[in-house]
Amino acid sequence: MSEIEKDYSQNEALLPIKEKVEVEEFCSVCGASWHETSLCPIVATKEGGGIESAQRVIDRLLINKNPRQEEYRTLIKQAEGEAANWLRNRSDEGGSTMYAPHDEIWARVFTEQRRQREELVSFLLAKLKDELVVEIGARSMGYIARIADQAKAAAYIAVDAYVEPKKSKDPHVVIEADDMKNIQSIQIQADMLDFLSKLPDNSVTVVMNGIADFIDTQYAEALAKEATRVAKKGSLIFGNHSSPLPILAKNKNLLLKNQELKIWNPTYVYEKIGDTVSDVSEVQNKEGLEKLEKDITKAKQELDGIFKVDEEVKEIPKVKQTKKPKKK
Repeated sequence: MSEIEKDYSQNEALLPIKEKVEVEEFCSVCGASWHETSLCPIVATKEGGGIESAQRVIDRLLINKNPRQEEYRTLIKQAEGEAANWLRNRSDEGGSTMYAPHDEIWARVFTEQRRQREELVSFLLAKLKDELVVEIGARSMGYIARIADQAKAAAYIAVDAYVEPKKSKDPHVVIEADDMKNIQSIQIQADMLDFLSKLPDNSVTVVMNGIADFIDTQYAEALAKEATRVAKKGSLIFGNHSSPLPILAKNKNLLLKNQELKIWNPTYVYEKIGDTVSDVSEVQNKEGLEKLEKDITKAKQELDGIFKVDEEVKEIPKVKQTKKPKKK
C-alpha cells in the first residue's frame, strides 16, 4: 500500500499548512481565515485589469506550502509522460485535443434537459453562489464557466497543463481572463495536482470533467485527497467521467448527493460535510445519539405495554393453607 493509499484509507487530515498568512480576524469579504481582507482573491476579481487582475487572484490563492512536494513531483512527471503520449496519439488519429465532450453533458442539463433536471440545476446554482469555482482538467473555459456566471459565483478558474498553444514555462501562468456578465473567468496553464496542492484548506469549489484518459491510480488518488482538502466545508466537488470521483465515495468527509438529485454514474456530486476526522465524528456521534435516544424511547414504550402496572390493584391476598389431618 502506497503512502497516499494508507493516508486515504485511514481518512487522515493532511499535514498542517506551513507559513500561513497570520490573521487576527476573518476576511470581511468572504469569511475565510487564511487571508486578510486586503489580500482576498475575490476582491482581486473585482479590481479589473484583465490578465493582470486575474494573476493577482491566482497569486493570492497559491499560498500553501505543500508538505508532499517531492512525492507529488514524481507523480506529476509520470502523468506528463502519459499525457504526452495520449495527446500525440489523439493528434495522429485526427481528433481534437481541445474538444471536451464531457462539458456538453452540463450544457444539456442546463438547456434541453433543464425541466427534467430541476433538482440538480437548482442545487448547483444555489451552492455555487459566491464561491471560487476551480475546474481542473479544463482545456478551455467551457460550459461550467457559464454555469458559474449564472450562479453568480465569486470567480471561475479553469486549470490544465495542456492548453493550446502552450504560452509559457511558468507553472501557474494566466493565459486568458474574460469578464463575463457577472463574474471573471480565468484560464490557468498548470498541472492539476500541483495547482490544487498549493491552494489553502477550505477555499474553493472543485469541478472535474473527463480527466480519466491518461492519469494513473496514484495520481487520481492524490487528486481526490487534495480536492477534499481544498473544498470549503459545505461546498461541492462534482463532475463526470473522472477517475478521482468514484474514489471520493470512500471519504467520510463527503456526502454523495446522487440519489437525492436523481443522477447516476459517471456523474458525481459530493457535498463536503467535515474538515477533519473529528468533524465527521461529531456529525456521526450526533446522529448516533439521536438514534440511540429514539431506540431507548421505543424500548421503554414496549416495556410499559408489557409490564403495565395498575396502581389500583391491591396487594395480592395470601392463600390460607389447610392442614392435612394426621393419620391415626
